[in-house]
Amino acid sequence: MSILVRKGNINNMDLLCTRCGEPWEYDYVQHEFTAEARKKFLTGLGCDACQGKPAPEQTYAMAMATVLMDISGDDLDCVAAELQDLGLT
Repeated sequence: MSILVRKGNINNMDLLCTRCGEPWEYDYVQHEFTAEARKKFLTGLGCDACQGKPAPEQTYAMAMATVLMDISGDDLDCVAAELQDLGLT
């Protein structure tokens, strides 16, 4: 699972890997990841940065990202707004 983080406006959003916390540009994930890599990333199995490495201890932001993604499903704008309201972005 991943989480969307808004940076100023909708054209500058990042997705956070919920396994390692690494930020990835939204457009890069949507257009440059292979279908398999994108599926792993969006389902919480990790990103290219954390594949083959032990998962780090989960931070509060990573835990909130996971919960918000579970609640919001595919509505990434909702997730970004909630994270911003919580002061995590």
